[in-house]
Amino acid sequence: MVWNIDEHDDELLLSNEAPQYPIPTELTSGCIERLHEKYVIDRGTAESSSDAIDMSFNGHGGYGGRAEPTVQWILSPIGPPENPVRIAAIHSMFDPIAHCAESYGTVLNVRVGVGDENNNTGDEGETAAACFCFHPKALEKGKVMETGSDRYYYSLTMSGAPPTYLDREACGEKMVQRFVGFMQDSLWDEKRKEYGPMWYVALLGTHPKYQGRGYGKKLLNVIFSWADIDKKDVYLECSEENVRYYERCGFMNTSKGEVLVDGTKRYNFIMVRKYKNGDSS
Repeated sequence: MVWNIDEHDDELLLSNEAPQYPIPTELTSGCIERLHEKYVIDRGTAESSSDAIDMSFNGHGGYGGRAEPTVQWILSPIGPPENPVRIAAIHSMFDPIAHCAESYGTVLNVRVGVGDENNNTGDEGETAAACFCFHPKALEKGKVMETGSDRYYYSLTMSGAPPTYLDREACGEKMVQRFVGFMQDSLWDEKRKEYGPMWYVALLGTHPKYQGRGYGKKLLNVIFSWADIDKKDVYLECSEENVRYYERCGFMNTSKGEVLVDGTKRYNFIMVRKYKNGDSS
């Protein structure tokens, strides 16, 4: 049985220990038959997940994956995905969120190359996909980490990543302008606060080497199982290009925002998956 957050003391939510929601047994492992590729889903850490998330959103690594469209728009003035400054910028954007999720939320990993053909445990495998999510009431006024809070400074300190994405000399004026403009105009934090308690998916990504195998949806299914028992919706934001993907996963678009920076328009969408009662489909 999943821990129903409403039955527990709110003081626990203010500690560094995230509730240990168990992963349903039927979702913990499987095999992509056409590839003979076994996988395991388990709780991860910032260290085990960051590379998969960073490479997924930035698109680097020589595996043929594409960058997340909004991130590509923001970072493209720096140069191609393999540019060292761009890689440092992506690390500094996402690594604090990874540490915040590890301490205050949940990190989920899909790992491949685990054990042998007899299911004997062996090598820990490679992280193929990762998700950083936050349980109901785990956000700070709608934010993953409110600027200036203890959580904010803790997450930045643990990541050890200087804010390269705000370095105008290294990244260029145009890139910093896009990043700051997008974050200021999107109003995501306020919309989350207005929505109320939900399971919030902050980041979901598949390593370019493993894209197209359905691992992102498998991670979402775990969160869906928790949300259904908690009777809470699952909530995320995405770029226009990814709306159809999330619709196929069971989300619906509830809001659209427009951001205009340096003469370019970008759109962001709020996607919600409603919790399901009992055995209803």
